[in-house]
Amino acid sequence: MITPLRVLEFFSGIGGMRMGLELSGIPTHIVCAFDTNTVANTAYKASFGETPRAGDICSLTTKKLDAWDADVWTMSPPCQPYTRLGNQRDHLDIRASALLCLTQRIREMCHPPRYILLENVHLFQRSVSFSMLYSALLEKGYTVRAYLISPVDCGVPNSRLRFFLLAKLRVASAPLAPQREPTQPIPPLHPGPPLPVQTGLPRWADPAAPMWVQTLARFLASLPPSAAPAPPAEVVIPAAIPVGEETTVGTGRTEEVEEAEGDGDLGCGGGSYRLHAVGATPLGIFMDRRNDDDRSLWLETYPAFAARVQAMDLVGPQDDHTCCFTKGYTKLAEGAGSVFRMANGNLRFFHPLEIARLHCFPAPPPQDPYVPRPPSIPWPLSPEDPPGMPGHPLDFGEVTLRQRYRLLGNSLNSAVVGVLFRYLVAGFSME
Repeated sequence: MITPLRVLEFFSGIGGMRMGLELSGIPTHIVCAFDTNTVANTAYKASFGETPRAGDICSLTTKKLDAWDADVWTMSPPCQPYTRLGNQRDHLDIRASALLCLTQRIREMCHPPRYILLENVHLFQRSVSFSMLYSALLEKGYTVRAYLISPVDCGVPNSRLRFFLLAKLRVASAPLAPQREPTQPIPPLHPGPPLPVQTGLPRWADPAAPMWVQTLARFLASLPPSAAPAPPAEVVIPAAIPVGEETTVGTGRTEEVEEAEGDGDLGCGGGSYRLHAVGATPLGIFMDRRNDDDRSLWLETYPAFAARVQAMDLVGPQDDHTCCFTKGYTKLAEGAGSVFRMANGNLRFFHPLEIARLHCFPAPPPQDPYVPRPPSIPWPLSPEDPPGMPGHPLDFGEVTLRQRYRLLGNSLNSAVVGVLFRYLVAGFSME
């Protein structure tokens, strides 16, 4: 039996990182989670039965962090200091202070984490905050890789381009680091639909894994070996997608990238940026016809929105894309997410559970899906839907509808996290 990896979950939100770790198939144990957002903590407790610490992360001493002896740190720090529409104060923004404190603690620790997984908006790669973190990781003996990845890279019809940093400690160069890396074979992922053995599949992604794992595994394997950050002075990621240019990123598809209108994100902007994945799952599999009767979701009940339909990204059950859903969804007419065209031709907003399914959270499956799910497609993931998914089912608890939209807009895709974490632990090159 493999000893679970001990995890400190910083900036935990509603638990998207934790759901991703559970999805990876690698045993983990959350030692402690941290978030100052009490609404997010309410939802986190509803799903996991534990309340994250709401205190200041900067109050954590090096001694305390060493005493926890964590193997893994996950981090999804506030993105506002790095968004195009924010104040762009970067490391000078008070909301960046917690990440900078953790960066300093890494330099000081005797027992730093063996693995680090960080997520943020794409512009984080150009920040001073990233440069400081990257320098600290190199000095401490980490091998670092960085990627820009969207859920469409594993076949999910949702554009949510995010920056991911993966760091793995080279034990030989840091003898005081924890030695708990599993020596037993990495366990297989939870069973997926039967699939033929695929050629070109990395050794850490078993052939019996669901197709989305295989798709994203091949995407990672297709990236060049130099897919690591450049020296801090340049703060440039070779795998990054330059804004406003046309490029291909290891998947054989061409993307037109433009600035987003919402939260400095890509994949939004009233339809100006659409990302169609090869073999993406039809959107109707995620959508529940029962929500068509919910008048609170109808666009016609929002006169200000109805007048700006031409600026919105309208999608139907057979479409293979949606724009990024931000915390401004249902409040902003442009750049906050797609709007669904129902069978009768009328328009409505996505229900929070439909967005959660697109985030690959273990949400209840649609009771009356627009498109029946073929056996060969593992979407949407759900504990109630065989072959099932390990971990905890999503539960928002006593959180209002508006708050749910905001929490989902600040979250991430757990399937992407799951595959990246598996790659970090089981397939990450130390060269």
